[in-house]
Amino acid sequence: MCVQSSHERLRVAFSKKCGLTSTVPNFKVVNGHQPNISYPWFAALKPDLKQFPMCGGSLITNQHVLTAAHCFDYYKKEDYWKNQYTILLEVPQLVKPSPITEEHKAERVIVHQAYHPHNINNGNNFENGDIAVIMLKRKTKKTPICMPLNHQRPQYGLVVGYGATDEKTRKQPNTLMEVQVNILEGKECLQTKLRETIKEDIVCIRGQSGSYCFGDSGGPLQSRDTDGRYIITGIISFARGCKPPNIIGACTLIQYHLDWITTQIQKYL
Repeated sequence: MCVQSSHERLRVAFSKKCGLTSTVPNFKVVNGHQPNISYPWFAALKPDLKQFPMCGGSLITNQHVLTAAHCFDYYKKEDYWKNQYTILLEVPQLVKPSPITEEHKAERVIVHQAYHPHNINNGNNFENGDIAVIMLKRKTKKTPICMPLNHQRPQYGLVVGYGATDEKTRKQPNTLMEVQVNILEGKECLQTKLRETIKEDIVCIRGQSGSYCFGDSGGPLQSRDTDGRYIITGIISFARGCKPPNIIGACTLIQYHLDWITTQIQKYL
């Protein structure tokens, strides 16, 4: 019997035409900047009666979106979660609906079994499990982001989202924002103010001029590969405030959860 490895199964499950955009962005969302391209895999999770998204997400196949588990009410059931949001794909702005934006609803919502809101920000468990997979009701032709199929962790990443641009007022922007951050090694992470909350499935980031804030949860920490494709390194999870400079944040590490993600995708193809 031939048994496929996790990475072999991932290559089957995920698109080869991933992570591509039409132009190169300027790295120039607290104190973030509006990108000059549109990320087709970016998903905005918007409550139906709200103007602004509550969370972000990332399209990883033609029918599956990754986001944070804490974006869903833990004390509700899946039937509630499926109707909690409208999922908008490729959303460069919110004021005027763009012709490139697609609206979707959820067919399934799978929250990681290890997730519990009390696990976040404490050191009692070895993993946070702050990750969820959304299966869309219908397939899309949008380009998904690439998955990390090797163990090389990049030094820099890009945080993308509609999160608040001011920590005090929590005012959210009408256009998609991005900011560059440093991705810290494990030892560096343990030397930060998040050291007591770090688990095996967490990667730390540091933003000098800006970082993520309220409303960015679930969105991608993305990096560019040597061939120019965007890869999802993490999912925005939590932080200690979002006022620059030297903001430290924590993201769910995708590499850690590859097996779990692959299992959910193949289960609900």
